[in-house]
Amino acid sequence: MNIIMTESLAEPPGNLESISRHEIGAPAGYVSVYHETTADRLPSIERIGIRSGFKERNIGSFGTTDTVNQLFDQDRPERLATLGVSRRTNTFAYYSLAFGFSLGSAAQRYVRYSKNELHQQYAVMKENDPEVLAALGVKTSKEYECKVQDPGYLRERYPGEVLELTVDPVRSYVGDLALFTEVAYEVQVNGSTNKPGAAKGYWESIITLADFRKWYSKPSGDSHRFSPYRKSVAAPLTLPGKIASPEVLIPGDVPPNHIRLLP
Repeated sequence: MNIIMTESLAEPPGNLESISRHEIGAPAGYVSVYHETTADRLPSIERIGIRSGFKERNIGSFGTTDTVNQLFDQDRPERLATLGVSRRTNTFAYYSLAFGFSLGSAAQRYVRYSKNELHQQYAVMKENDPEVLAALGVKTSKEYECKVQDPGYLRERYPGEVLELTVDPVRSYVGDLALFTEVAYEVQVNGSTNKPGAAKGYWESIITLADFRKWYSKPSGDSHRFSPYRKSVAAPLTLPGKIASPEVLIPGDVPPNHIRLLP
């Protein structure tokens, strides 16, 4: 049985000297992943880090999210339960910030687009959404490029904070968020799912972060920004062939000295 601790982690702003460090002195072999949070939680993270099981460890609506996560955990294989893998208690993180996410949240500030991609975005908006460009106050492709890369604009549009966490890749896991959201949307709209064993495909996608880093890659080039990560031909046959949207699950606590607040 998973126990969700309901003590609030939110505190008034304070000294964030520790997590504002420039580098993290993590053990050899640890790797970086990225976690979103809110500014009011930073003082507690500075003090105690990120605790597995605290309801406020992840962003989002706790009540709705926990209902869906509980549904998934009911179908969780015993081998994963034994390892502490759980959507109800684990901390979620991004594998990479490079490609962006459909959540449209703080991590979007760190996505970097090529000049060609920005030019294409401008051309599409000019044809289909000229009122959006007018609201941005831009009239040319160059002005658009400058606007959407301006740090002040990005922070205003995508509020929140992003933390770099260093974790043990052998004891952290990756699942395909796309398989979760497909069922989660149905539950949020209808209150339940009509698909028996709907979480089975999601749990079958769970692998260690170490295996994901070793065996999976995304094709290079602008046209592949939204392509899934695909398995190497040399990878074990037991691993899933592709992972469309890798989400990292961290079963254990992350101490303050393994955390860095991104500027």
